[in-house]
Amino acid sequence: MRQHRGTDGRYGIPKLIFYLYRLTAFRVAGVTPHARAAGNGFTFDPSGRDAPLFMPRNRPQDASQNGERAENWDAWRPAREWELPAPMRCRLLAEAKGRLIPNGVCVEEAAGTSVRADQVAAGDLAGWTASAPGKRLVIDPARGRFLFVGAPPAPSSSVTYHYGFPGEIGAGTYDRREVEGRKPKFTHHGGGPILGTAQANNNVTQIDDSATYGPLHNKLAVRALTLQAANQQRPYLRLQSNWLLNTGQNKDSTLLLDGLWLGGAGSFAVVLRGDYERVTIRSCTFDPGGRDAEGLPIQPLALVVEAQVEELVIEKSIMGPIRTQGGGALENVTVRDSIIQGATALGLPASEVRLERVTVFGAVNVNRLWATEALVTAQVDVTDTQNGCFRFGAAPTGSRLPRPYESHFISDANSLFTSRRFGDPGYGQLSEAAPVEIRRGAENGSEIGAFSQLLNPIRLESLQAKVEEYMPFGLIPLFVYET
Repeated sequence: MRQHRGTDGRYGIPKLIFYLYRLTAFRVAGVTPHARAAGNGFTFDPSGRDAPLFMPRNRPQDASQNGERAENWDAWRPAREWELPAPMRCRLLAEAKGRLIPNGVCVEEAAGTSVRADQVAAGDLAGWTASAPGKRLVIDPARGRFLFVGAPPAPSSSVTYHYGFPGEIGAGTYDRREVEGRKPKFTHHGGGPILGTAQANNNVTQIDDSATYGPLHNKLAVRALTLQAANQQRPYLRLQSNWLLNTGQNKDSTLLLDGLWLGGAGSFAVVLRGDYERVTIRSCTFDPGGRDAEGLPIQPLALVVEAQVEELVIEKSIMGPIRTQGGGALENVTVRDSIIQGATALGLPASEVRLERVTVFGAVNVNRLWATEALVTAQVDVTDTQNGCFRFGAAPTGSRLPRPYESHFISDANSLFTSRRFGDPGYGQLSEAAPVEIRRGAENGSEIGAFSQLLNPIRLESLQAKVEEYMPFGLIPLFVYET
């Protein structure tokens, strides 16, 4: 038997094991899969990354199926593997296709025509080859790849699947019902070019689905522009050049980006020019870079400020590097509940920056810093250390910080996270190997960083208290993190 910790082992009559799932399975439908350059292979992830498929998080209740009340404990049963919010195993897909297709994963080879479960085989597509006589499709759920057998699919093919992530940060299919209060003047669906020249610079434009869009047309007279995804949608915007947002002769313009995943086919950036009173980025992902399923680099998408911006607000987002250049001035920056990644994640030497529950993978160079529950993995260089504060946070040893309060200095950040690679389900999630000062270092006793508001340490402590109070005498509790 696998040893748990110490000498007692994991299994045995006196053991009571609690399996804890820290990741959530999010359903995304109508996604444009990323096609390989050659062959009939695709990745479910629209950016071309390998990303494991997850199983649906909702499981049926036996009681309701039997026409009984769900509170009837006589009808209770343990969850089966395909009902847990966990990565989908290849063997499980092969054995339980009827339960996972189409509820968990569905591939349409043409509009409205889905591949049936009996035409799907589970396999290992590490080399993008598979032998599946009599089948139409081979799915590798561990890598998030699929391969059509025989003729290629129609260009209108789409996929529906579940992906795993620790919380509601970045572009995702979680509830963002506040967007429903902003009525769009223009809408897009089905993919393709977006923000055409006929669309004004003073309106709300909405993307109604989760397809892939591009190219994005530059806007040269931004006045009060909002570009948003519909509620519970996650469109992927693929840039083919720098995306320029210029206010032109307009002064004190506003810009709002909400619910969008922006990436690029090369080394591109979102460039702000002109004069902005306020720029807001909410529930967005500016691709921080990585590698695709072919091993080719995916360049990070930077936010480059060449404009005069009074205030930049970033909330619940995943960002690539943010910097000023070409005479740009960014007066105030506020970042909340977000992840920022880049060699120099924040290159704002003349800005006053506020970080609230933020994880920064990279260096920080700012003028003034007010930070609470921020976790920074590379050197922090603050020019004005007489103003500002760094409270309940963590930064590398040798960082130049304003008044630290209840904060910690770290010498090695490599073991702090489940993963630092965007696309992995555990991206930005603290690992069990992280010091307790990081896992419980927030002001309220939660973890430091972007997922502080999940209150995972506090929820675990509450569970342990209930177990201690109600567990029968003589049993030994064990808590096992499954994700």
